[in-house]
Amino acid sequence: MVVLAGVLGSRVLDRTAVERDVAAQFEQREGVALDLSCDERMLVVTGATYTCRGATADGEDVTIRITVTDAAEAAYSWAEP
Repeated sequence: MVVLAGVLGSRVLDRTAVERDVAAQFEQREGVALDLSCDERMLVVTGATYTCRGATADGEDVTIRITVTDAAEAAYSWAEP
């Protein structure tokens, strides 16, 4: 998924879109809804990692690591550490 926003000339991932998209993918994979909150500013730099935290609808705490996989395409992946 590629989501960008421009901030003062820097490319950053759109935090709200990342939260929404990762939560939807998590729910599809795990079968439970996730309320997710990510770092305020996620610069698009290949290899950069950012932490998102949230809770499932079942009350389980979840940590998700976002990794920028391709800065040119602003592509990222996510995983539970």
